Amino acid sequence: MNKDKSIFRWLLTISLLFHCFMGCSQKPRNEEIHFKNNKFPTSDLGYLFYKPKDFSADKALPLLLFLHGSGSGGDTFSKVKATGIPRLIEEGQDFPFIIISPKLPDSFNNSWPPEFIDEFISHALQTYRIDPNRIYLTGFSMGGSGVWDYACAYPNRISCAVPLSGWGNTQEVCKMKSVPTWAFHGTNDLIVSPSGSRNSTNALKKCGGNVMLTELQDVGHDSWRKAYSYPGLINWISAKNKGDTVKKKKYIKLNNKTAAYKLPKALYQITGIATTNMGDFYGIAGRNSRPVLFNFDTLGHIKKTIWIKNASNLSWQDLARGDNGFIYIADVGNEG
Repeated sequence: MNKDKSIFRWLLTISLLFHCFMGCSQKPRNEEIHFKNNKFPTSDLGYLFYKPKDFSADKALPLLLFLHGSGSGGDTFSKVKATGIPRLIEEGQDFPFIIISPKLPDSFNNSWPPEFIDEFISHALQTYRIDPNRIYLTGFSMGGSGVWDYACAYPNRISCAVPLSGWGNTQEVCKMKSVPTWAFHGTNDLIVSPSGSRNSTNALKKCGGNVMLTELQDVGHDSWRKAYSYPGLINWISAKNKGDTVKKKKYIKLNNKTAAYKLPKALYQITGIATTNMGDFYGIAGRNSRPVLFNFDTLGHIKKTIWIKNASNLSWQDLARGDNGFIYIADVGNEG
């Protein structure tokens, strides 16, 4: 019996040592990186680095840059990890991008200078295999304002912008009208008024910008958790690629504000249409057509064809998009 107990203790000790070794040897999900820079020689240029599961030195991946709010700076990264995307990473959430979360030095007086942000993008391009056509920028509160400012200063550098609970300069936002932008703001925000995002998006819309604003109902200033889990957001970001080129179709000008584009044959029999958060459409064809969902834009370009598995189109008549982001299809042929 004593011999059996000794063997058990020995095995238990080996097991504990093994798990301790494995846990201690694993790199943190948010790795702290520091680098030197001639443009900011007196500043500590540090950031949290996250690599996705499919990270490979031989594969170019998209880059997402996250800018923290005013209460998350300081000498250490503990506050940077406490909110936003770094917090979600710490909690175990995975993302399909390389993610860099810079720490703003206290000496910058609670403001993200665009040229400072740009040094981190330049560093990432020089250090990692980054797809230059898929560089995305997001930020919360003061970081959200930094997103607006950077997109105005360097509109050709990023593929999309996602500012949260922030504000932009309404006199400057037209400079970023080429940048797809999706802003978020809590309706109950008492720290940064929702008017900050409303005014910026309205000004950008007036000059033809590609922008939308989602107001999160009954959400206060800390909108980041609900915003970053919003249905379709990560897919929307991932789809943005400056390398994509769409050949513009011929159109007939009906008046000064309206132009008509010829639809492709696949959309001739559309029986139901629903709009998306991205400003384009989903559509279905009618009776006895293929069981597919078409995603197309206002010019009639089919962006994506989605096949519905294990389904047949007996008599699809209409569709609608719910608040949860799901698409619901009405099939009259399945009645009874």
